[in-house]
Formats: sequence, C-alpha cells, structure tokens
Amino acid sequence: MIQEIYLKRALNIRKEYLSIKSNMDEYDKFAKNLLISIDDRTKELHELQKKIEEKKITDIETAKDKLMEILINLETEANGIEDIINNMNLKIDNLKVNEQDLYKELKYKYPELKDNDLKREIYDYITSKLK
Repeated sequence: MIQEIYLKRALNIRKEYLSIKSNMDEYDKFAKNLLISIDDRTKELHELQKKIEEKKITDIETAKDKLMEILINLETEANGIEDIINNMNLKIDNLKVNEQDLYKELKYKYPELKDNDLKREIYDYITSKLK
C-alpha cells in the first residue's frame, strides 16, 4: 500500500492537470479574440491606406502616427496572449516535472510494485477523493 503522502501528491497533480485543462477554453477564447483583433487592425490599415489614396491624409507624419498607433495596439494585444501562453506552458512544464519526480520516488520507495499496480492504487485514491 502506497503511503498517503504520495497519494495526496498524485491527487494534487491531478487537480492541477484538471485546472489547466479547464483553462484551455479560456486560452482558446483569448486566441480567437487575437484573431478578431488582427482582422480589426487589418481593416484599420485598409482604411488608413484608403484615406491616404483619397488624399484625406496628406501629411506624412499624421499617416506615420496613425500607422504606429495601429501597430502598437496590435503588438499590445499580441503580447497579452503571449503572456497567457507562456504562463500556461510554465504550468504544464511544472506539472510534468512534479509527475516525473513523484514517479521516481514511488519507484524508489516501492520497487516491488509494477507500474500497473501503482497506477491502479493512485487511480482508486484519486477517484475516491474527486467524487
């Protein structure tokens, strides 16, 4: 029988995994919003080009300022999604390390147990706690 301290660690790993998995929908929404934002910025660029072609904007500095504003807005939004993705990747990497560390400790502590026996006992513990 695996000590409860290890089983609790496995449970915490499972909870973190479920948390990351549920946040994937949020990450998906952010990515879709970025695509919408890119489309909006593209429209703004076309509008700017049209104003320049129609000579509604004739000053180079004004055109440059409008262009920079559009690009800065896009960059800001892209950086936001990049931060979110980097945070998610960090959580996934930490989860992987925690899982590997726990596995190594279990194999060291219980060398007589086969992987399937470890998995079954951990699975039974986790399912009883997550009901």
